[in-house]
Amino acid sequence: MLLTIDSRSALAASREIARLSLSMAPHVGPASGTLEGPFRTGHGEAAPRLKRTDRMASLELEYNTEQSELEEILKSVNRTGDYYAHGQLQGFPPRMTVSGVGRIAYPILDRQVADLLAVAEQAPYGRGPETLLDRSVRDCWQIGAEDVELGGPAWRRSIQTILRRAAKGLGLPPNGVAVELYKVLIYERDGFFDEHRDTEKADGMIGTLVVGLPVEGEGGELEVQHAGQQVKLDVSVDDLGVVPYAAFYADCVHRTLPVRSGHRVSLVFNLMVRQGAKGVPTTPSDLTSTIDRLTGLLAGWPQWDDPPQKLAWLLDHHYSEKGLSFSGLKGLDLPVGQALLAAARKADCLLHLAVLKIDESGIPLSDYFDPEYYGREVDYTGVDCELYEVNEVTCKLIGWEHPEGGNRLGVRGIPLYDCEALPRGAMDGAEPDSQTLFEATGNGGASVSRSYRRAAFVIWPRSGTIEVLVNEGIAAAVDFVCRELEAESNPTTRRKRRESMLGQLLKAWPDRRYKLRYSGDRGRERLPARKTLELLAEVGDQDLTAHFLLKILPVEYVADLNPVLLPVLKSASTVVLSKSLSALVQKDIAPRIAGVANLLASLACQADGTHKMGLREILRLNLKPVLRDLPKALGVDKGAGDRWSYRNREAVLDAGAIRDLFMAGASLDLGSELDKVVGLLREHPATADPWRAIPLALREISDHSPDLLDWPAAMVLWRHSAGQLLARSRLPPSPTDISIDAPLRCSCAHCLRLKRFCESPTQRAIQFKAVQDTRMHLESEIRRAKLDVACTTNKRGRPFTLVCRKTAAGPAKRRARYENDVDSMRMLVDASPSTPKADLSKLRKSLCEAINRYGGSDSG
Repeated sequence: MLLTIDSRSALAASREIARLSLSMAPHVGPASGTLEGPFRTGHGEAAPRLKRTDRMASLELEYNTEQSELEEILKSVNRTGDYYAHGQLQGFPPRMTVSGVGRIAYPILDRQVADLLAVAEQAPYGRGPETLLDRSVRDCWQIGAEDVELGGPAWRRSIQTILRRAAKGLGLPPNGVAVELYKVLIYERDGFFDEHRDTEKADGMIGTLVVGLPVEGEGGELEVQHAGQQVKLDVSVDDLGVVPYAAFYADCVHRTLPVRSGHRVSLVFNLMVRQGAKGVPTTPSDLTSTIDRLTGLLAGWPQWDDPPQKLAWLLDHHYSEKGLSFSGLKGLDLPVGQALLAAARKADCLLHLAVLKIDESGIPLSDYFDPEYYGREVDYTGVDCELYEVNEVTCKLIGWEHPEGGNRLGVRGIPLYDCEALPRGAMDGAEPDSQTLFEATGNGGASVSRSYRRAAFVIWPRSGTIEVLVNEGIAAAVDFVCRELEAESNPTTRRKRRESMLGQLLKAWPDRRYKLRYSGDRGRERLPARKTLELLAEVGDQDLTAHFLLKILPVEYVADLNPVLLPVLKSASTVVLSKSLSALVQKDIAPRIAGVANLLASLACQADGTHKMGLREILRLNLKPVLRDLPKALGVDKGAGDRWSYRNREAVLDAGAIRDLFMAGASLDLGSELDKVVGLLREHPATADPWRAIPLALREISDHSPDLLDWPAAMVLWRHSAGQLLARSRLPPSPTDISIDAPLRCSCAHCLRLKRFCESPTQRAIQFKAVQDTRMHLESEIRRAKLDVACTTNKRGRPFTLVCRKTAAGPAKRRARYENDVDSMRMLVDASPSTPKADLSKLRKSLCEAINRYGGSDSG
């Protein structure tokens, strides 16, 4: 029976089938939501949105449970605010009138500054009960509040906003404080005020508020100190539209730095407790006892039971990665940061800010999906979505910020491991910052990927910095060591630090065998080893050198290290040199054979009587296995069961490797081993290009040691290359010849026919009437061999016909190849053996004739 239904019924049926099939899957609880209203996806279509429910996403984070004392100390910090507040308000300065001067225009010009100075008096300073005038202590001018009138509706709003912001920054209730004008201060060039504390100029005064007025000038910053901390505040402004301010508690030591140019004009207000207000602190929060407790605890970090590498204290407030800074901390984060920073400095620890980024993916707990959005990527940010199963969670600290600003560690992302996060439960109930739903596809069910971000203080002992940075990668740790040593100017201290830090670096060096073995781009990976070798050459410590050469070099070695590796090897002891070379030649020699050959050749050239005894024998013992095992290294001697091993893919020797192997073998009297190598290259031309690599190698050998060309092995290599070149390019290619090379690996009947077509000098096209599998096989072989053949399928009749046509690129490539071959012939002629042998003379004559034919051709 044939059943037919319309499209609307089909969609309903498909949805019902999907609902029933998913409802039969195992569930650990009810669905996380119900369908309610559309929302936009990343593709612009409407997608189902889940109604918000009481079921919150639960993130599981492994907190530290051992450092409960540290957690208790930091949680005991309960005061917000700092000893200063600083910022800029988008607004306008006050309408100001000064007795004897009149209305002040903004920005204040030099003429009006002169008028202000004419009615001002030299500012005094207090020393105990005395009031003194001394321009070596305080060099500025003042106008009393009684001679100044401030007004304007915009200013009244501005000063109220400034007062609210200053009160919040100082940890004061905004409705509990008020201000009154005290003075107008005018600083000329080089004007300043030495360190001092403000005296209580009125009842209820708890601090000072400074508002900068627009005037041209530079310098005159306020430097405020409290409890061992210091900050520099700039309230200068030279344009309208911005009102800078700075507030600080009255008992803070502060000074005004010299004005470098122009002037500085500012309003100074007394910050006072509003009459009748209660609970207003009159001094900055005292963290002394907290800092002392933290210092004692952090100083004993190395003695803790199973101490973590680092600890991350998650902040209360949310900060963007771009806006994260110590100066921008809010609420309780500010005093906690102050206490941690002061204690870290005393306990020789490092403190930074970073953003903890947690990425989580898994299978959603839901019994619904809409076939209309099958296989789509949907933005699920803000939607409750529990996970039935979590597949992967990664935690990384990014966006690093130094207390003095900037990412001075030079790191991008360091993993946060289990038991390194505090306080416990800080991320409980956290909602994802972003969440993406990947609807079900034909190969799998729906999945969810979500990300959480939370700023954190990250602290660790200074002595453990290298171990922490290694978690991002050895490159970050090596770069840090180099920067620290470059910043050290004292030669004696630099040497001690270099030895100490190198020892820590080598001890923390990670085991990267798997990563490097399968890494496709090792360009950046070689830099850490290179820089470390340079440091080792400077230090000259035998123990550190031995550790690197024996433990690290066998894994990290690449040919580019040779220039810096050679002096380190020459300075190593005989035992270390022997063991390190043995490790190099035994460790995956195939991908590094060119570099090892160059290294051995360079050392062999220096193995004379002036060098340490035994070097020649060490080199012979290490070069012999390289030459002996060359067939296996090049993949031409595959062992049983190794057919698919990556080590046995056929490798290729370039000109440099051929040159170095030959010169090292000749220098160390390994003639019989060289004969076998030459035999290998003759039998397997694919391992060493006889049309280019061998001529280049022979020319370089001739430039360095012409006598080596008369060695039997060198003459065999020369004959082999000359014969191959003459066989392929004795005559210039005919303009009518359209044959192309066909390096096909398959020998089936169809591929043999294709090969004959390619080698035909006249046939331009060929047809294969064959089934689909055969046509696909032929096209695959054409692509793999990179043949200059274009394929089309004629779909008339059954089976279809594959039509192959030669392209115009083939003859052009053949002409370019011929010209390169002639250039290689010239190299062989210049690097001919001097031994009088008939066959060599005949080959040389043939090469010269071929070169002359090229010179007489149309392109010659």
